Amino acid sequence: MQNAASPVARPRRSFRSHVRILRPGVAIALAAAADWLFFDRPTGVSLPVFAGLLALAVLAGNRLRANRREAAAATAPLALCLLPSIETTGFLALCFGFGGLAAFTLGMTGRLRVPWPTALRRSGILLTGNAAARLRRAVSQRRGRRSVSGLRAVLSTLGAWVIPAAIGLLFIRLFASANPVFGSWIGLLDLRWILMDLQPARYAFWLVVAFAVVPFVRVPAFRQRPRARAAGARTGSSGIGGGLVLRSLIVVNLVFALQTGLDLVYLWGGAALPPGVTHAEDAQDAAHVLVLSALLAAGLVLLAGPAALTPERSRSRTAIRVLLHAWIAQNVVLVLSAMLRLELYVETYALTEARVTAFVWMGLVATGLVLIEWRLAFARTARWLLGSNLLSLAVALYAMTLVDVAALVARYNVAHSREFTGTGAPLDRSYLCLLGGSALPAIDAFLERRRSAAAPGTEDWTTPIPPAEHHLTDCAANLRREFADRPGDWRGWTFREHRLRRYIDRTNDSSRRPDDAADDPGRR
Repeated sequence: MQNAASPVARPRRSFRSHVRILRPGVAIALAAAADWLFFDRPTGVSLPVFAGLLALAVLAGNRLRANRREAAAATAPLALCLLPSIETTGFLALCFGFGGLAAFTLGMTGRLRVPWPTALRRSGILLTGNAAARLRRAVSQRRGRRSVSGLRAVLSTLGAWVIPAAIGLLFIRLFASANPVFGSWIGLLDLRWILMDLQPARYAFWLVVAFAVVPFVRVPAFRQRPRARAAGARTGSSGIGGGLVLRSLIVVNLVFALQTGLDLVYLWGGAALPPGVTHAEDAQDAAHVLVLSALLAAGLVLLAGPAALTPERSRSRTAIRVLLHAWIAQNVVLVLSAMLRLELYVETYALTEARVTAFVWMGLVATGLVLIEWRLAFARTARWLLGSNLLSLAVALYAMTLVDVAALVARYNVAHSREFTGTGAPLDRSYLCLLGGSALPAIDAFLERRRSAAAPGTEDWTTPIPPAEHHLTDCAANLRREFADRPGDWRGWTFREHRLRRYIDRTNDSSRRPDDAADDPGRR
């Protein structure tokens, strides 16, 4: 009887009770930090700083269920994904930064112990602010299902914060009147701008940031969806008709054989191109063919996979496997031919940022074809193929964020220009200026080379620039002036801009005459 009368042990609610009060304040603090870091200010190192604040909010507002190994595995990708935003700013750096933050959030809260498609879906929910669930909740409240409970929750939250805020303001007023030092510091916090400078864009920014950070402050439960029953197993075993697959593979192999033969004759064999056809047109068309070919290859392999990967042996299935391997091999030859064609194109018309991107894309296509062949050879699943291609795409994009493509293009064009080597295409000076400040070292190297060529054997700084290079001289001066006029706000700092600033300072110092120190009255 005593045991029956004893109170039942309740689950611990200390974490929930403290966090329920803490979460609104954390969301407001994050919105204020975002306003201070981003609103009407340059974006740079402020992005990883805000990501670090969000990571701290994840640790403060959620129950952490990760063990030591999972915590280390969640922290390492976060640090790795924030490196691009330290190097430079851009859309890819933003995607990697918040993608790593989503992985960190799911890992620390123990919600990453799921297959990677589910993890991607959960990351999307976090990064979109759990918009779908909020929309469903708003619709249900509009229908009157949870309006009372929702209003009660809002009132309880306001009540929980109004009284502490009033007490805090009272003590601030008392300390400011009693302590002059405290009063001087409080005087710096002029909050009247909230009422005097009503900016709709600013308050919209606060609302958007608050909407976006709430899923990190309070990570959703992510209820596991019931797995689909294996009702479609009988359709997966057969796939599309074997005869249709066989006929399709015969047709595409014949078409690709014609393309491969023409490449062997005109491209690899060195035969003269037909009249009216140039390497430029040939290279541009090859990029579009590669895109369509890669998509068709992946789609056809996925459709023909059940017929090709089945352990049963028959003439039709053997023919399907042979034709699939032949078609993938011809796709590889097509990629190699496109790379050679693009290389000839670059030798004739120089390098651009778009052509660098084309090289990267061709490498991704080649990787995808190798993964398709791997899947056929080792009977991998379609999920494995998709995941491997996504991983290769992520690695390529991550590498692109760390490489200064504009500087790479400028150095290559200067080093391979006709003015430097005596062969090849002349330097496109207008395009070199369009590359921005990253092209300054290459422009300086080109001007120095032209100066020494105009006056052989002299290295005097007074040697005039050839008249043909006045455009590049003005361009370099404008780029330096534009860089010097940039605001020195630390929020816009990036490692790439830091390197360029150091280069400009170093070249400005070295360009001074040796007797400048004697003429400078400030150094006496």
